[in-house]
Order: sequence, then C-alpha cells, then structure tokens
Amino acid sequence: MGEYDLIIDYGNGEQKLSELLPKVNLLSISPPAPIVERDVQSIPGKSGLVQTNHKKVVYKERAIPVKLLIKSVIPQQFYLWRSEVYRLLVRDEPYYISNTFEPYKRWLVTCDGNFSIEKEERYNHKEFQVEFTCLSGVAESKYNTESAYNLSKERFGIGMNIPNEDLVYLFEDSNAQIPYQFRVYNGGDIRLYTTEHDFEVELTLTGKDVKISNRNTGEYLIINETLTNAQVVIFRQYITVNGKIAKTTGRFPSLLPGYNLMEVSGASQKSIKFNTRFYYK
Repeated sequence: MGEYDLIIDYGNGEQKLSELLPKVNLLSISPPAPIVERDVQSIPGKSGLVQTNHKKVVYKERAIPVKLLIKSVIPQQFYLWRSEVYRLLVRDEPYYISNTFEPYKRWLVTCDGNFSIEKEERYNHKEFQVEFTCLSGVAESKYNTESAYNLSKERFGIGMNIPNEDLVYLFEDSNAQIPYQFRVYNGGDIRLYTTEHDFEVELTLTGKDVKISNRNTGEYLIINETLTNAQVVIFRQYITVNGKIAKTTGRFPSLLPGYNLMEVSGASQKSIKFNTRFYYK
C-alpha cells in the first residue's frame, strides 16, 4: 500500500504531506468513536431517561488527533519547517484530510491551532500532535455512486460495506401504473437524508400524484401534480419539476444503512437515479 502518509485536499486536488513538507512525517491519525446526541427526557415516576426521537440521532463534531514528526537536519531547518506546518494546517476555510492506509474515505476538518512545536536544545527532530475538528462528525466516501460501487475499481475499497454483488443506482420501468418496487443499497454506516448529505435524486416521471416510498422506514413523498415525462430533481430541501418548485406532500425518504425497499406508485413511466456519497462512523 506504500508509505503511511497524510493526504490533504483544499478543494483543488489531493496532495500528500510528504510532497508538501518532505521533512514532516505522519505517525498516526486516530479518530475516536463518533459522538451521538439524542433527544431524551426524564419522565416522573420512571427510572432513567426515555429517547423521544427513535428515528433520528445527530452526530456531533469530534476531535481527530494526528501525530506528526519534524525531522530536520540542522537547527535552521527545524524553524523553517515548523513555520510551514503552521501555514499548511491552520487555515481560514475547512478542508479535507485522509490517509494512504484508508484512501477512500475523507474527513472535512478545521484546524484552529492550539498546538506548539518546541525545539529541544540537543535535537533537530520533534514529535508533536495536531488536533483537527471534523465538522460533520463522520467520514465520507471520496466518490459517489456516479462511480461503480464495487471492489474492482480504485475508488472504493475494503471496509466500505460493499457486498459481493452488482449494485445499481439507476432504476427504470415503463409498465402500467402498478407499484414498482426496487432495492437501493446504502453502503455507509449513517442514515442518508437529501436535506443533510451529498445526496441527490433525479427522476423522469409520467403520472398523477406520484408517490415514492421507502417501505423500510415508512417515509414517503407525493408529488401533487400531473406529470408528463417531467424532470424531477430532489436536492437538499428543494424538490423541483422541470426547474420549478413542486407541490408536494411528505418528504423524500431517507435511506437506512444496507438495503432499502423503495416503491413508486401512480406513474406509468419512471426513471430514478440516485447519486450519493456514503458516510462512515
């Protein structure tokens, strides 16, 4: 797999730490367990706490400690490399980090300093720790389902919940108006929401009051319009039909980790394309 290295992406492509700072090595990156925030309350006369929202939990931001090593040859180099570390890591805008041992996942982070690199009198090398803050609290896949989600390519890998079968994210049907069912696979550990994640759905529909449901969660969306080969896009909190805000009931269903049984009813023609990243604890 090659040398252990930190990978940094400021939004203009990935770069290895060893290439940016040849005298600074990655020793470890150690994300702790995710932090869950639940809706709970105490009930008089009942022991402990009761979770009030069983459908959804929130993942809080979390600190990711990263250990690095400056290994300069002469004292003057040490101070130069230290300044470069500060310039490279402490930045105004969030950016992504990953590492060469898990090259398919990345973390959106900030680094606000609060670390120092003190040179010891007799040595020109120094181990130090930097604390990044992962803003979303979880990792995400670098690629989305536009790329083939399998182990035969270079964009996904072991540890990303990839089953040993072909997975598709484009579903088409032109039969009569009977409920059309199909399964969508969420390869992450985290429940996917179009309102929160990099998760977009594109549909071509003909029908009236078309209903899209997730039979696993009970969630559904009804498009309260008559559609004729209409282009429907679901992105964030927006649902549009041919570029205009749609009249709807409910919300587009979330996707649980693993397989989700989806159903489309009220449409004589349907094409549904899921384009999403996956998110990992």
